Amino acid sequence: MEKRSIVLLKDNPAIEKAHHVYEDFTSDEQLMDMAEAHEKWVKDVNTRLKTARQQGLEQGLEQAKIEDAKKMLQKGYPIVDIAEITGLSEEQIKKLE
Repeated sequence: MEKRSIVLLKDNPAIEKAHHVYEDFTSDEQLMDMAEAHEKWVKDVNTRLKTARQQGLEQGLEQAKIEDAKKMLQKGYPIVDIAEITGLSEEQIKKLE
């Protein structure tokens, strides 16, 4: 440890205590394994939430396209134009009629 770090630890009891807790924690393999497992779990949960949000957005966008296509069909737009505007296939639009 650097000389400056030792002085900082001796001058500040709270930092010294935190340093000792950190040293104890990092030297305990079981605690480190538990911490790594928790970190992995948090990352997994966040990934699942992100995936769920993305899927929800995609489903919402698809539903909006379908609703727009239905409105355009009601107003007499040609299927070719509806497909171009919404990005839906002509087959998808024909099923909405």
